[in-house]
Amino acid sequence: MFPSPVIPEPGTLGLLALGLPGLGLLRRRRRAE
Repeated sequence: MFPSPVIPEPGTLGLLALGLPGLGLLRRRRRAE
């Protein structure tokens, strides 16, 4: 993670936390099918 002077909002952190793994799952599912 890169240091930032401004703390991101909880919503942003939530989107990143759910979004990154979500993209990985979508890619795996597409490859499987």
